[in-house]
Amino acid sequence: MYLAIDPGIHTGWAVLAISGQLLSCGLGENYLSRGLVTSAIIERPQVYRPSLSKGDPNDLITLAIRVGQYKERLETRGVNVSLVLPATWKGQVPKGIHHGRIEADLSYAERALMQPWPRTRKGDGVAGNVWDAVGLAKWAFAQRKFA
Repeated sequence: MYLAIDPGIHTGWAVLAISGQLLSCGLGENYLSRGLVTSAIIERPQVYRPSLSKGDPNDLITLAIRVGQYKERLETRGVNVSLVLPATWKGQVPKGIHHGRIEADLSYAERALMQPWPRTRKGDGVAGNVWDAVGLAKWAFAQRKFA
């Protein structure tokens, strides 16, 4: 199985079967209990120019520490972990548009798994972290980023 993590105050995660089918997704750190994960991809924090940045830039330090902790926890369990910048996997597409594209690419069964995580019009909110994790997982699978 493959795992994707969108880290944050409310960390989103998604687990794919080796076929690329979404098996489960959610918020928090309970992704480690989702079965035998062999490969994981985690979104790495990225520094933007001040004019493009949202929030306190010092929050990136906390986020980077969290990413390191996730990476270490997974690697100690034998999981191959990769990091990817947000601009690499999703570019600069606004969340609402990007989440709509993710939804369009999901099967009926996968959309059913997303029911607890409604998309907002702008793509913001806590559920947006789950949508980002699913999008990251699907992108990584399509790009053959999982080892």
